[in-house]
Amino acid sequence: MGQRMRLLKDCLPAAFFILALIVVPWVLEAVNGSSPPKALYGLLAFVIAVCLYSAQQRARDLASGVAIRDEDLLIRTWRSRRGSHCWGQFERLGRMRFVPSAYAEGRPSARHVITYSPASRIVWSLERVG
Repeated sequence: MGQRMRLLKDCLPAAFFILALIVVPWVLEAVNGSSPPKALYGLLAFVIAVCLYSAQQRARDLASGVAIRDEDLLIRTWRSRRGSHCWGQFERLGRMRFVPSAYAEGRPSARHVITYSPASRIVWSLERVG
C-alpha cells in the first residue's frame, strides 16, 4: 500500500467515531426509549479526541507531500502483543512506528538510512548503512 493511501486510511477511525457519536444515541433512544448513559458520551469524546489527533498528524504529512530521509542508529525493535503494530527506537529520532516491510529490514545496533513521515512518525523504509 502506498504512503499516501496508508496515511488516508489512518484518518478513517476519526470519521467512524464521529459518525458513531451521532448515530449511536439516536439508535439507542429508538430501541430502548431512553437516552444513553453520560459515560458513553464521555468515552466517545475521548476516543474521538485521540483519533482526531492522529488524523491531524497524518493530514500534516499528506499536506507536506514529502518524506524525510535521515541516518540514525536503530537501538531496538518490537511488535505489539497481537503483532499488528511494529515499533523501533532510534538513538536520535526516538520511538517510531514501522510499516511491516521496514520492520523486516531493521537490524538493531546498526545504522540505517530511514525514510519517514515527520508528523506521524511512521518509518516507510530502512536501508542498512555499511
